[in-house]
Amino acid sequence: MAALLWGVCGVAVVAQLAPPLPHHAPVKVSGRVINSVSSEPIRRALVQAEDQAVLTDAEGRFQFEVDAGSYVQFTARKPGFLNDDEQERNRNGQSSRRMVGGQTLIIKLTPEALIAGNVRAVDGEPLERVRIRAVYEHIVEGRKVWQSRFAAPTDEDGDFRMADLPPGNFYLVADATPDVKGLPFRLATRAGQAQGYQTTYYPDAPDQASATVMHLAAGQQKRADFLLHRVPLYDISGVVAGIPEGGGARVQVEQGGLPVHGNFAETSGKFQLNAIPAGTYTVVAHGSDANGSELYAERQITLARDVSNLQLALEPGLSIPINVQRVATRAAKPTKPGVTRSLGPDMGAGLPVLIRLLQPDRFGMPGGNYMGTVSPQKPTRFSVDNVVPGKYLVSAMENAPWYVESIRRGSVDLAKEEMVVSPGEQEPIEVVLRDDSARLRGQMMREGHPVEGSALLVPDSGAGPLPIFAQGEQGRFEQTGIAPGGYSVLAFDDLDGLEYTNPEALRPYLPKAVHVTLQPNQETTLELEPIGRAE
Repeated sequence: MAALLWGVCGVAVVAQLAPPLPHHAPVKVSGRVINSVSSEPIRRALVQAEDQAVLTDAEGRFQFEVDAGSYVQFTARKPGFLNDDEQERNRNGQSSRRMVGGQTLIIKLTPEALIAGNVRAVDGEPLERVRIRAVYEHIVEGRKVWQSRFAAPTDEDGDFRMADLPPGNFYLVADATPDVKGLPFRLATRAGQAQGYQTTYYPDAPDQASATVMHLAAGQQKRADFLLHRVPLYDISGVVAGIPEGGGARVQVEQGGLPVHGNFAETSGKFQLNAIPAGTYTVVAHGSDANGSELYAERQITLARDVSNLQLALEPGLSIPINVQRVATRAAKPTKPGVTRSLGPDMGAGLPVLIRLLQPDRFGMPGGNYMGTVSPQKPTRFSVDNVVPGKYLVSAMENAPWYVESIRRGSVDLAKEEMVVSPGEQEPIEVVLRDDSARLRGQMMREGHPVEGSALLVPDSGAGPLPIFAQGEQGRFEQTGIAPGGYSVLAFDDLDGLEYTNPEALRPYLPKAVHVTLQPNQETTLELEPIGRAE
């Protein structure tokens, strides 16, 4: 499979400022700011171009004078709207525009969505200082992840209002313990048993699996009311063993991947977590040794009474060996007489191939993010270190002309399947690299004119797709280091919001794909017309 590209967070119409070209006269660049839903102009939007700023007129127009040939960053903001940067959108991986004069820029702002509601106890009492969290479905590098990104407290009447929301799917979570000040939310009964309110997913579910997904369109306003049930509150105490001298540890209670409560352990290792609602949880302890390596422990508990003397023994993360085999088919290029260029371990610094592990089954950004590292004790030994047990997606990256022909661990093809990491001795990741890669170049065109866009190379082998971004107004793209073989090539206006690692998400578009066979050491040229995602 070709080396996987790793995406970057998107921007509005964004660019980096390159060093200005000498003796170039200023040029005028104009544009409009429009509503991404209605295409109507947005008046009095603030548009910035480096150190310049203007407000748009009644027709949404703006104009700047910039140096010809420079690369300039344009951003727009307006209360009640979100730009691409605020939505973490990636417009074809492009972050710059070269100023040639006479350009007309279109900057789209998306109307913010809003959720408002009320939180009460089942007896009708309004509940103050309950934290409402919006857990957002986001596509990161073509994969669906849930991010807890927005929060708002309830007021004295139990009301809450959550604005500045992007369009998309959400879970809403009402969390009454601890409250926004970090204090336990307790109610004392006559029997002396502390009570509070269990974490509740909208509309009335104890966990994400049984919750209802709320969909918000751009600019849409919805109401969400909660009724919270009283449950007993219990305390958890115990000891974290294995804290290095001078180090520390943090203990956290999680439920369904969401943190419920956390605290730091004392230097002796003792910890106390108070007022946790009855339920099933994972108690996790994190620490680090003198070298900065992660130490980790976790226990599953069902909380039906106070738990004391819970033992958490910190252990170092696991080290997974990486064995790399290079299949060289071409002679190394001499850099100067008597010296040949090496891409392998002889480089001394860095890896012959970069390995990344991701845990996508947790809320937030992909939970585990581990890179392959060189062991300083054995410079020719490669490994991914400090890995905690769990399930991982594995990706590999190498510089052209090399590409990843295969990546396996035992009988598992890691280009297609998850890697399961369990405690104990670790099987190595076996990587085979070849240098007879293919090159693909071309241009995005629509109705005879070049356009920006993104392409996906979907391998016939069933491995994950490779994204390619067409940069600049000429819509040109080029990718080296591609594994030879057959591919279905799909072109889109952009990849934002497309779960392209999910074959079912791509299935409706495959009839419009162009099929190519890329040959070893050969270049293939394509002209592609982007598919409108609304089609």
